[in-house]
Amino acid sequence: MNMITEQERKIAQTLRSLSDDAPVDHPTNRMQPSARQLFSRKRGFLLTAGAFLIIGSVVFLEPDLPAAFHEILGAPAEKPLTQAAPRPEPDSMLEGKVKSLQPAIRVAVPAQVTGSGYVVAPDKVTLFAQYAGRITEVSVKPGDKVTSGQALVTLDDLELRLAVQQAIASRKAAVLALEAARIASSDKDATFKRYIGLNKRGIVSDTELQKAKVAALKATNMVEQARVAADKSALDLRDAEAKRADLIIRSPISGTVLQVAAHKGDRVPDFADAIRSNGLVAIARFDQLVIDTDVAEKALGGLTSGLEGEATLDAFANQPFAVAIQRIAPEVNSAKGTVSLRLVPKNPPVGIRPGMAARIRIILTKPDPSSNQQQGTQQP
Repeated sequence: MNMITEQERKIAQTLRSLSDDAPVDHPTNRMQPSARQLFSRKRGFLLTAGAFLIIGSVVFLEPDLPAAFHEILGAPAEKPLTQAAPRPEPDSMLEGKVKSLQPAIRVAVPAQVTGSGYVVAPDKVTLFAQYAGRITEVSVKPGDKVTSGQALVTLDDLELRLAVQQAIASRKAAVLALEAARIASSDKDATFKRYIGLNKRGIVSDTELQKAKVAALKATNMVEQARVAADKSALDLRDAEAKRADLIIRSPISGTVLQVAAHKGDRVPDFADAIRSNGLVAIARFDQLVIDTDVAEKALGGLTSGLEGEATLDAFANQPFAVAIQRIAPEVNSAKGTVSLRLVPKNPPVGIRPGMAARIRIILTKPDPSSNQQQGTQQP
């Protein structure tokens, strides 16, 4: 709310006195006012009220006007009680100020990363039976060293054994039939040649000569058929023997036997049903063991292939050994916030085995911001 100063009150009285033509009515000298005086007073009152209304409106609409008016009169300016609201700044200026006030957010890359994992044998095979049969012999046990091609488990199947014997008999019969066809073909061919000479001397007619020729051709055809049958019998025998050979399960690699689920006298299903089980024998190479571990996602910026660290097995806590990063997983586990690493051990303890728990520690490299930015722009 604005207040009228003493100077403004004096100005209002001056205006009122100028507008009043009648003399001032002093209390000591009162007279009965005339009609003209009453009219003058009313006019002065209206002028005074109008002046106050104009001054109040100007002061309300222009708060700085009283100060300027005081400067004109030479009086000290008074500070207005109400001040105009500051003009809003453009959005661009506000955004610049907000950005300048916001601190730079930086994700700190730890100096080292730790994690836990397990020893894994990447070169591991599990063997199944190709054909159904009964186990007649188990030649290995867990922990044995085996070589490639070594017999591990032997099965026997009556059906396959009979199939081999039948294939052998069929092969013999086909060979005999081929020999008989060759003999018959040789005889028919000799007869045809003799008839040619007799026909020239007029002893054998052309009809008989033609019949001898047809018989020789048929005999030759029978030889070819017997040869095809003999070849087929050889293939059947080879297939039967191969199936019977598959009853002997052999190791495809050189390594160490991890598991043996085969027992003498057990009946095993064929491969189609056996794949639902854990297999008969599991073998792994211990000279190519690795460590699979998970580390925090925030350490990904300091991880590079070939970066070395240190690992310790729970079974050999006092024997730390060096490891190197062989592979970094191409994706991050969003549920756990981790990334998988595969580490290659260097000079691990002698008793290292697949499945052992390991603890790792890797000193991270400082990431290059320019390279990280370049990699980020290359990503789709």
